[in-house]
Amino acid sequence: MNFNKIFLLAKEKGIEDLELSISKSAKLSISIFHKKVESYNVAENETLSARGIYKGKMGCVYTENLTNQSTDFIIDEIIKNASIIEEDKPAIIFEGSKKYHRMKTYNDSFNKVPVKDKINRLLKAEEKALAYDKRIAEVASLSYEEEETRFHLINSKGVNLVQKVSDAMCVCEVLAKENEDLKTGFEYQIISSYDEFDPDKVALEACKSAISQLNAEPVKSKKYKILLDGKVMSSMISSLKRSLSGEQVNRNKSYLAGKLNQKVFSSKVTLLENPHSKKYPFFYRGFDDEGVATEKKKVIDKGVLKTYFYNLEAAAQAGVSSTGNGYNSGASIGIGTSLLILKAGKKSKEEIMQKMKNGLYITDIQGLHAGMDGLSGNFSLQANGYLIENGAIVKPVNLITIAGNLFDLFENIVDVANDSTITYSGIETPSVYVRNLVVSGK
Repeated sequence: MNFNKIFLLAKEKGIEDLELSISKSAKLSISIFHKKVESYNVAENETLSARGIYKGKMGCVYTENLTNQSTDFIIDEIIKNASIIEEDKPAIIFEGSKKYHRMKTYNDSFNKVPVKDKINRLLKAEEKALAYDKRIAEVASLSYEEEETRFHLINSKGVNLVQKVSDAMCVCEVLAKENEDLKTGFEYQIISSYDEFDPDKVALEACKSAISQLNAEPVKSKKYKILLDGKVMSSMISSLKRSLSGEQVNRNKSYLAGKLNQKVFSSKVTLLENPHSKKYPFFYRGFDDEGVATEKKKVIDKGVLKTYFYNLEAAAQAGVSSTGNGYNSGASIGIGTSLLILKAGKKSKEEIMQKMKNGLYITDIQGLHAGMDGLSGNFSLQANGYLIENGAIVKPVNLITIAGNLFDLFENIVDVANDSTITYSGIETPSVYVRNLVVSGK
């Protein structure tokens, strides 16, 4: 596609400023089932998001048709969409930041290994999983996916930024069976370099999880001290992000509105955003989807709220600067994050269990979207996990519901473990000890 032609045509048709975001990706996917390759796919995809200011309004368009014939369509759609906007809100195409952080994020190690070798490693991992324990009834899925993505942002104010990222993921799900009891174990690994790829470990961790849940039963209904696993805590932080959005704050629909520089949570809570992490290059962003330079920042510092997340529009409405959190949601720009990190503590998970003495270790929750009220923070969620007695895990627990309030949960964090784990949602978090939650069981 001739991008210069798009900019020229936009100017001819009265578009004041134009921005193009081009994303091009190449993906390899392999899935193993019953000692055979169930699926093998190689795919390439290229998309374009365009935004333009026409008569003071922002028009947007998204397309997967990147041919020169689509140029007229792109410009006409921008004008059409801008013309129907009645709401009076800022329309901004960014002129660029003074300085951008640079870091190598592309790793070509994935391309140097033949596909045959990747398949063989998956097959061997499936074999090891099935031999792990006679109660492993089936490896329901074992897959590997690698992807490289090139993102190009260019606009009429001179911004011209490129970033290329590569990563891979291995996922395993197994079924364990004992008598009539059937349990699922799920594990995944996010990979920044091929030498990190360890399907054996992923498969065996899934097996351990499934076996450990066999013969689970509900506990009595009452309040319990709670240890939330890192992956569960990641879901809680994802829910908290809504209240940290500058857009929600501007609308006064955030519990945290008006609380900047106030202590809002436990002093054990320090939440960072680090778009420049060398540890996790697959979550690296040197600039957001509006071309604003990103930076490492403390969002919550020892319980004190230090900043909200802003894109250009929300920042203009609030009279502040963008925090580099403008991310694409289709053709329009919403508010998102790159890598969020809940700062780990010094104690091991086992030491924290000793401190708790008695309680529940929650390792899985379901129904987050339906069971969490984004505005009030009230939640009621199905959960699984383990009963802790005298500082140790004694038996698996299922068919329970945990209930409480999201903001109270963060206020009532007693301690944070040192077992940080990274999730595919871009959140690194350890296990967290919460003073108590209401549990409904038997």
